Amino acid sequence: MNDYPIIHKEVPTFYFVGVTTGKSSINKVFPLWMEVLGRPEVVLEGIDHKKPTIGRLSGDGGADQIRHQFARGAGDP
Repeated sequence: MNDYPIIHKEVPTFYFVGVTTGKSSINKVFPLWMEVLGRPEVVLEGIDHKKPTIGRLSGDGGADQIRHQFARGAGDP
């Protein structure tokens, strides 16, 4: 049984995890890097991870949340 269905993207996608990925400067730099590397079709998709409460981290460090977001395609509804 697969708890996390695999989502197939139409374009090659590079994921990164952060607290506020939409505001990250990597969103401006990444397309430039891909151009230089000859891979302009690769897109960047951020996964926003909840900021942990100070002194109270879950046992897996939020890994289940990250796995779930990757499995559902991160930003898909």
